[in-house]
Amino acid sequence: MNRRTLLAALSRVGVLAAAGAVPAEALAQAPDRSAERPAGAAAFVQAATSRITGIVNGADSPRDKVLKLQEAVDQAVDAEEIARFCLGRFWRSATPAQQGTFLQMFHRVLLDGVTGQISAYQGVRVTVGATRERDDGTLVSSLVARPGQKDARVDWLVRPTAAGLRIEDVIAEGTSLRLTRRNDYAAYLGSHDGDIGLLLEAMRQRLSPA
Repeated sequence: MNRRTLLAALSRVGVLAAAGAVPAEALAQAPDRSAERPAGAAAFVQAATSRITGIVNGADSPRDKVLKLQEAVDQAVDAEEIARFCLGRFWRSATPAQQGTFLQMFHRVLLDGVTGQISAYQGVRVTVGATRERDDGTLVSSLVARPGQKDARVDWLVRPTAAGLRIEDVIAEGTSLRLTRRNDYAAYLGSHDGDIGLLLEAMRQRLSPA
């Protein structure tokens, strides 16, 4: 299974830097009516990316950076909802045990995609722009500047959850993270008689150290 597109997009979730500091405590606030408005979604994206930039560019050891990034991603991204979406119709055919294993492994894929790119994202900056309401949440646009590379447009789909605002998709230059991964899973399962067990084994092998 090819994870290159997934990890490239997922890494943007975790290690994009925002211009200007926003208190990290904003990530932990309970949702309220004002936080659900577009302005709240934009502030959330800027807070999340600002927090992570501080980690990436900080003086901590690589191990401590990984631990802090994992915590930041957990607080910013709705990994469980993304996982369910990505498995699509096959979620209903999976057993409860398989569903639980898939959620755990998808979470590992998410964190692996973020923490494995720490050094590559030094100096990245994000300028948060306009917001647009959609049926599935608020889309926050941004421009990503990375040293030595062309600026890229990255959009963030944000929705209120019981735990607060969370990122549920990243659209990099028009390519949706969750739709790309959903298509990948569907293609794999379609060519393997819908066998969730084989998918889990393929994910496990990818996550295992070489």
